[in-house]
This record gives sequence, C-alpha cells and structure tokens, in this order.
Amino acid sequence: MKVSELKHLLDEKNISYKSSDKREDLIALLEEAKEG
Repeated sequence: MKVSELKHLLDEKNISYKSSDKREDLIALLEEAKEG
C-alpha cells in the first residue's frame, strides 16, 4: 500500500497523523486502530 493510500484510510477513520510520518508509522497507526 502506498503512503497516499494509507493516509486516505486514516482520513476515513478520522485518525490523525503527521505529514512527517513515514509509511511504517502510518501502518502502526492503522494496526492500533484495528485492535482498539
């Protein structure tokens, strides 16, 4: 998955991220959201 796709997913779930976040940071945020 591309960074832009990850950011789009996070936007859809109303999860905030920093523009400086790297791909693995975004994936970690999504994983946390799934568990929660």
